[in-house]
Amino acid sequence: SPNVATAQEAQVAVDEHRRHGTTTLVASLVTAPGSKLLASTDILAELADADELAGIHYEGPFISKDHCGAQNPAAIVPPDPALTAELLTRGRGHVKTMT
Repeated sequence: SPNVATAQEAQVAVDEHRRHGTTTLVASLVTAPGSKLLASTDILAELADADELAGIHYEGPFISKDHCGAQNPAAIVPPDPALTAELLTRGRGHVKTMT
């Protein structure tokens, strides 16, 4: 999965962007099972708390399987208010957008 698995992995991505001149970075998470999105959100929220990221963006998982583009159709789920609320809670105010 292209989503982050560890804080160190996420920090490497941030550092690489900075090395190439990025001054502000919103991290994007691709469509994945809820448990993976929650784990990645925890990691990214820590980086955002430390001012390493400007926010978090989700690409899914509540998108159309018929128009999913590069997203994994197997990970697409119907809208889920409980999962959305948990993502927002664990994002600690750093969630900026969800497509």
